[in-house]
Amino acid sequence: MEAARSAPPQCCSGGRTLICHSRLFLVVKNIAGTTIRRLRPAQVSNIMSRTEPTGNDASDAQDKDRRKSGALSYRSGGKDRFVVPEARGFVAGFSAGASLADLKKAIGKRGRVEFSAAHEVAVVTCPPGGDPAEIQRSLKQLTREGTLKFWAPLLRDQETGSLQIPNDEITVRFNPKVKPAAVQKLAAAHGMTIARQNEFVKHQFVLKMEKPQGAAMLDAASDLDRETAVEFAAPNFLSEFRKLS
Repeated sequence: MEAARSAPPQCCSGGRTLICHSRLFLVVKNIAGTTIRRLRPAQVSNIMSRTEPTGNDASDAQDKDRRKSGALSYRSGGKDRFVVPEARGFVAGFSAGASLADLKKAIGKRGRVEFSAAHEVAVVTCPPGGDPAEIQRSLKQLTREGTLKFWAPLLRDQETGSLQIPNDEITVRFNPKVKPAAVQKLAAAHGMTIARQNEFVKHQFVLKMEKPQGAAMLDAASDLDRETAVEFAAPNFLSEFRKLS
């Protein structure tokens, strides 16, 4: 009998039947005796795919773990990115004519407010012993009244641990062949306007959301990333926060 030209076969058993598979042979042992049958490589691969965990199975398990941890996701460049909301931190963007004093008055002693003049946003943090739900309700009310343009939870990148401060902007790089008129049309279709164009990469734009709420910028980035005219889209997280008291 010809010997199998591979590493020692792995075995998996079930009931009275034992199946051992290698690259060339399938050995079936049962109560009737032993049968040796030569297999084509495709047949072996098919058997192995039914008995061994796949990379997709591992990926699905990771996704379930992320969901259990409260992680949110968005799609960028065709890949899923995961961020975790900070339980005690929020960012707020001001409407035209609104002031930092309006926000501080509404928050009162329930939280600490730090303002970034460069980005026209404020970070609101809930102190130990405070109730972040009360701060969230105040931010929602200020948004409904028009004092705030948007609010969102502070986010932390699950892979790097870095703090991500969201705003109402999405960075989008289009296919170089896409015309400016098509960019404007696509932005409008997603309820956005063009805020600015990249000085060095002419087919990259920053789009501004008209009515952002909560972590809506994650879904908006994912929707844009799926467009065939788009190379990638991602929330325009603030990487630097300079505060003024």
